[in-house]
Amino acid sequence: MDAAVWALDLKDPLTIEASASRVDSEVVPAGAVYHYNFGARGDKPPVKLSWYDGGLRPASPDELAPGEKLEGGANGMIFLGEKGVITCAGWGGTPRIIPDSRMDAYQRPAKSLPRSKGHHRDWLEACKGGKPAAATSNTARV
Repeated sequence: MDAAVWALDLKDPLTIEASASRVDSEVVPAGAVYHYNFGARGDKPPVKLSWYDGGLRPASPDELAPGEKLEGGANGMIFLGEKGVITCAGWGGTPRIIPDSRMDAYQRPAKSLPRSKGHHRDWLEACKGGKPAAATSNTARV
């Protein structure tokens, strides 16, 4: 959820709703869905964020061509907005706007966030007294 939390400046959710498959005393559920509702943040509107786990998946966006697969296989993200859809593989995949005609017309903004040397390297450098690792410093502000 890091990408959505950082990009949309999300803090504490107003509500969280969860549903899961049967749970027993020895294992976690085979699958679960979590819906987080965040309030407005300044001039930014409320946001609903959903997390699907254990092989459960949301419906494919209408903008996806018939028979086309989303990036990431079993691990990915879908951002549904009023102006379009962005998908990407999880764990740092390259975002893609669908349909492709919208991606072709998109102009990337200048890079504004510090680039990671990889989460292991960032963590090791932080342990040695360097700047805090990105995951640590960004999580701390949430």
